[in-house]
Amino acid sequence: MGPWREEASPSPPGDESSEEGEMERRIVGLDLGVATDHTAVIMDGEGRERGRRRVRPTRTSLEALLAVALAGAAEGTVVEVVIEPTGPAWLPVAVFFGARGHRVYRVSCQRASDLRKYFRRHHKTNGIDAATLARMAVLEGDALQPVELRRGAMAALDREVRVTDRLTREISSRITRIRDLARQVMPTVGGALSKQLSRTDVEVLRAFGDPRALVALGVDALTEMVVKVSHNMYGRPKAAAFMDAAIEALELYGDSDAVPFEALAADLATEIALLEALVAARTAHERRREELYGEVDPAGVARSVPGVGEQGAPLAVTRVARPGRSGSGHGPERGPPTGPHLLHPDGGPGSEPHQGPLGHGHPPRPPPVADARTGHALRRPRHRRPTPLQRGRSNHHRRTLDSARGGPPATPLQEEAGEGPSQRPRRTFQRRRQRLDEATFPEGHLLPQPHLRSTGRRT
Repeated sequence: MGPWREEASPSPPGDESSEEGEMERRIVGLDLGVATDHTAVIMDGEGRERGRRRVRPTRTSLEALLAVALAGAAEGTVVEVVIEPTGPAWLPVAVFFGARGHRVYRVSCQRASDLRKYFRRHHKTNGIDAATLARMAVLEGDALQPVELRRGAMAALDREVRVTDRLTREISSRITRIRDLARQVMPTVGGALSKQLSRTDVEVLRAFGDPRALVALGVDALTEMVVKVSHNMYGRPKAAAFMDAAIEALELYGDSDAVPFEALAADLATEIALLEALVAARTAHERRREELYGEVDPAGVARSVPGVGEQGAPLAVTRVARPGRSGSGHGPERGPPTGPHLLHPDGGPGSEPHQGPLGHGHPPRPPPVADARTGHALRRPRHRRPTPLQRGRSNHHRRTLDSARGGPPATPLQEEAGEGPSQRPRRTFQRRRQRLDEATFPEGHLLPQPHLRSTGRRT
């Protein structure tokens, strides 16, 4: 990304370069469709609309859109594509334009919605959405974030981390459902189940989800099964707890046909089978994730951070890819994102010095500070003022201490020459305000203040 023009100078139709010879901006607002075609609106740097098209996620359709966007533009013009991250539809667009040297930006859905409501108060169409995205590059460049695609081992690691996380959440939901089903069949079975559902619990519920079958088996046979499955970790106490839960369930439900024991037992077996399939799939992905992490972070920088651990290191690498890539408001008017790469202390792609925004009256934001040894971005301390509640707590604590000491400390009184201590405390704030007024306004223009005298005492 290069520096942008400070002011967009108008150019006559057909002349696609400014008087200074800089490239004319070409912006494509692309409203992504999930089940329908995409809608594209093409604009220039002045916000003038140059065309609209319907686009499909194919190479031919995207090449046609690129040709229309570059029609009449100078050679080397870079197209800026602005999208909202709608499901997986953004990936083909980002790969296509990024591979050809063009820039792809994503925008916050809330910011786009606010601007859309400003342009059209009462209705919403795909064309309005696409035009809104294109105008955001002109009106609110700071709201855009550049899309950076992960490549190679980093892209594969990111996918493995996501898959592992999704499988872990599904496994947790399956375990919760197995516990709920077991409590429906045997309401007091919670005392027999381990805090973390163990292999012994799963095998007992799979084989004897029906309490009638469990009671018919007997506690001695159940104890042998528990000892064998747990490899002598559990014994007769666990088997007796399951047996007691089954007996209590039969006493509670009796001969009622409102509880289908056989159907509930079959549901339990199905959930357990799904749980085992998920655990086996997650194990394979975890093995692959560990291999990819060794390629991405061979020095183990992420795992050296306290509190990250073995499982959190791959997640930290994929989530903290490069300091400065987001959260700094880097848009098309601020230049490229800067800052060293996480695993490249010498700097990564786009680590050139930041030139600052053009056309703005404030200095550029300083780049993030990085640790010289690890390359991690260091957080700057943020000094916050205390909230009213915190100030109230401080005052309450001070009053409590004062009451324990017999009252607040005496207020220092102003001493006048030859008069001894005054009868009232100094009006410090009013005197300070009077001095400020005297320094701000010329003499003779001050408003009269009858409650103040030159001595600072109240009349």
